[in-house]
Amino acid sequence: MEKEFKNATTALGSAVTESKEVVYEFGPVNTAASKRFEYSEKIIKEDGASQDYLEANFLDFPVVASLAKLTKVQSDIRFIENSVLTAINDGLGGGGLNTFQTLLVNNRSFYTSEFVNAKIVMGKKDAAFKPDSVAIYYKREGNNSPPTRLNEGEFAIESGEVVLNKRITREGTYDLTGFLYKKNDDTQEIESIIVNSKLVIAKEPNSAVVSADNMRVFYIGLRNPISISMGAGVAQNTIVPSSPNAIFNASSGGGWTVQSNNASATEIQVNVSAELNGQRRNFNGGSFRLLPPPPGKGSVSAYGESYVNTSIIDRDLLLDGAVTGTKPESFFYDYTIIITAFDIKVGNLPQITVSGNSVSDSSDASSDVRSATRGTRIVISNIKASTRDGNVISPNYVIEKFQLNIE
Repeated sequence: MEKEFKNATTALGSAVTESKEVVYEFGPVNTAASKRFEYSEKIIKEDGASQDYLEANFLDFPVVASLAKLTKVQSDIRFIENSVLTAINDGLGGGGLNTFQTLLVNNRSFYTSEFVNAKIVMGKKDAAFKPDSVAIYYKREGNNSPPTRLNEGEFAIESGEVVLNKRITREGTYDLTGFLYKKNDDTQEIESIIVNSKLVIAKEPNSAVVSADNMRVFYIGLRNPISISMGAGVAQNTIVPSSPNAIFNASSGGGWTVQSNNASATEIQVNVSAELNGQRRNFNGGSFRLLPPPPGKGSVSAYGESYVNTSIIDRDLLLDGAVTGTKPESFFYDYTIIITAFDIKVGNLPQITVSGNSVSDSSDASSDVRSATRGTRIVISNIKASTRDGNVISPNYVIEKFQLNIE
């Protein structure tokens, strides 16, 4: 390395009055020159005799060979000349930009179905670059609030690079804007370098979603809860599910409920649309079988008590009570069961059909129950029921038959 004090001269010939230290990095140039111009006054030949350099390289050689050697010398001179000029430019006007590197210019994420049109560019950076001040802002796309400025503790200057050290907790695409400010060594004026990039923040998964492939089932008439995720880069609020045989409603938990609205349908095909990189696209959400909900359990409810299968019940409680149905304990759906009719058989007496949900709705059934003695078995079967979930009522809900014993 050589250090000199020089008066830099402009291209117009006017001298800059202020002297400054100019650092030239000629180390690589010297190494290249030594390799390309190896010289010795005497050349040792194969037989051990010595010969002058010019004689060894040109005496008695064909003209074509001599021209080739001279052409090689000219090429080496031009290479070293270019290397010297590059070193001088780096010292005077290159601003310390002494390291070539490639950069990937990409303002968004890509999907497997898309062509990647990112750009690879080559540039130089200054490992010693340190801006006098930094003003960098970030803002999520689609957010109407002003951009937020990064605090000093949220970035650092390392090896000529501004390294961000900021946790952004909300997923989305962010515009990274602002300026790096640097004082010009010659004019002492503040110069600004524009920052204009994008960041894509994806939500980190905190759980695994496990589903049974063979249980792709929606239950008829019920609001079936579902959740839809499209992966990183897709905002949740752009996802819209649909189906010709169902109604979708957003739920308070952030997902949706799907409810069949076609009595003859046996499956529901779910279609999903979402915005990817600013464009709305349609996706196949798969098909789901439509099945009736699992059968409910029959019982009699009277004065706050529930009498289930094999329970012992007083005659008056059976007459005053109502036949009810409850969903299975392991079935985590919230719906109402409506009883419209049932059959009752008291002991060995003939079976009677009751229209309604109470024994007292039928005078014949009431008379049979009043005549029953202690220990008489009461069998309630063929229970007609419907389910109500929201505004949808679905008929033909199955309630299992049950029996009671008179106290």
